[in-house]
Amino acid sequence: MRGQYIRILNSWKEETAALTDAEKGRLVDALIDYQITGQDQQPEGNEKFIYPLMADRIRRDNEVREQKKAERQEARNK
Repeated sequence: MRGQYIRILNSWKEETAALTDAEKGRLVDALIDYQITGQDQQPEGNEKFIYPLMADRIRRDNEVREQKKAERQEARNK
């Protein structure tokens, strides 16, 4: 199950400092689309260089969320 949100880390401010506001907006849109669909997006501007790193963070967050959910379900079934 895909998450209902993405975490936006404070470090993203520094990591995206070289991007324009438009590129940052497209990056956030692509990350939201990734979270909703689970399919990698293909950003076209400079955001394409940082998208894979941020999408990987979202992927890991989703894996951790699913693992915790499974552990809680297992504990309930005991």
